[in-house]
Amino acid sequence: MERIAERAGCSAGLLYSYFDGKQALFDALYEQIVSRTHEEIPTVIDDLPEQTARIYDGQRAYPEVIRLTLWHLLEADEDVRIETATRGNAMRVAELADAQRDGRIPAALSPEQLQTLIVAIASMWSTLPRETLDLVPDQRVRRETIVEVMRRIVGD
Repeated sequence: MERIAERAGCSAGLLYSYFDGKQALFDALYEQIVSRTHEEIPTVIDDLPEQTARIYDGQRAYPEVIRLTLWHLLEADEDVRIETATRGNAMRVAELADAQRDGRIPAALSPEQLQTLIVAIASMWSTLPRETLDLVPDQRVRRETIVEVMRRIVGD
């Protein structure tokens, strides 16, 4: 908390007056970021390849999302869940299930599998070592790769 307070330009005591600790601070920040992401990147079921690329665009615009996600994965207790993220996933899974029932997207994979793939593929360039990223340095090519992979998955 000392480092966080220093970067925020306040005392650790002030942070502790608002948050019980690092996990509480993280939870509040992550909830805010996930809410913003869901507002700024609405689901477009009829074009999952572009939807996935838009999530990638959002991660590039807000790299702190990936940093916080990785921190949560590494530091938070295994049973800790971020409610906003859980609700967002449930909402998107329901939208995917509806689209599958309507025949708008293929049903070869479950809606849960599709949602997991969308997030994983959108995030793949954000979690690789720089040495691997150097293999495909052009951001435009990375985005096109995401679109192409999703096209193949959904059969576009």
